[in-house]
Amino acid sequence: MEDRKNILILFFIVFMTICCNDTQSLQNEKKVFIKQLDFGYKEYFVCYDKDTSQCSCIFSPDRDYGLCVKLYRSPNEKYFFRYIDKDENDTTAFGGFKKPREKIFRSPTSAEMINEIKQCLSVASKKYNLNKLYHFSFRLSYWCDVAIQTSEILEKENKLNVIKHADIDKALEKTSLKDSLMNIFGCYGKTIKKIVCYELITLLRKEYLKNYSPLYKDSHCPNEIVDVEVFVYFDDTH
Repeated sequence: MEDRKNILILFFIVFMTICCNDTQSLQNEKKVFIKQLDFGYKEYFVCYDKDTSQCSCIFSPDRDYGLCVKLYRSPNEKYFFRYIDKDENDTTAFGGFKKPREKIFRSPTSAEMINEIKQCLSVASKKYNLNKLYHFSFRLSYWCDVAIQTSEILEKENKLNVIKHADIDKALEKTSLKDSLMNIFGCYGKTIKKIVCYELITLLRKEYLKNYSPLYKDSHCPNEIVDVEVFVYFDDTH
């Protein structure tokens, strides 16, 4: 009887181990979704099981310049779901712009975001020749740690009060951005020609970053975070 009891206990332990492993595997499963947008644009983004990432890569072939990729990030909006209205508990089927969101998308860390971009590029490379990539663009606030690093540099140089685009360009050179970009695009033979910012410069309260990163709670984080559109241009393919 005792032997039989021990066998049953052993069987239960093995069964639970298998179930837990399967569950963990399911939770860690990642998949890249693709959405055809208007005018030939395509949106690529990653889902962790049923949890959609905030980040999207928007691919737009340009007839004159080549392939352009834009990083889009939102805590509760995504082009992919604009016309879908399903279960709000599943962000992979969450209803677009139709109504206020009660459940926000998954906020990746900067390291996770880099890996997500790499995954999107890997899938997109089956459709696009990434060797023809012309530029990559994003709002600086989307790349939280770089936005914080840039703001810290400008604050130390007393340039947060009157900020020029050239000041941001120089500050970006001192951050981890270029190394991160080469980690993403280097495997496609791309080298960076220049990194520059354009458009309106704004200062965001650090609390704004709470939708994107826990880094805003850092006591060393400046109270104001610079935000601007950043363009990364790649050298021409030879």
